[in-house]
Amino acid sequence: MVLVESPRAVAVPEQGNLVRVRDRFWVVESVVASDPVQASNGLAVDAPAAHHAIRLVPIDDKGGADPLTVYWEVEPGTEVRPQSDLPDPARGLDDAETFSAISLFHLPHRLGGQMTRI
Repeated sequence: MVLVESPRAVAVPEQGNLVRVRDRFWVVESVVASDPVQASNGLAVDAPAAHHAIRLVPIDDKGGADPLTVYWEVEPGTEVRPQSDLPDPARGLDDAETFSAISLFHLPHRLGGQMTRI
């Protein structure tokens, strides 16, 4: 994640980050920064910070599967979700009793929402 200096600090996501945009979750496919503005004499102009075109791929089923490109600094309500690690199988698995309880919890969903006596 890159912090952009601007009137309001914005955390720009990196490729592979999980983000929330337009009330959906997405994975960042690519990040392209705009070029700094140059005056006709080749010197940098006192202009706002570069904008970042962020190409996003949806991971939920709320809408279509089409990718979306947004300009991160001007898109309202953006959020970079914190990275989390997957559990390490080397530390061991759940014991049989815990696993059974989890399986029993999900059983009604597998039966179409109906509890039946077995």
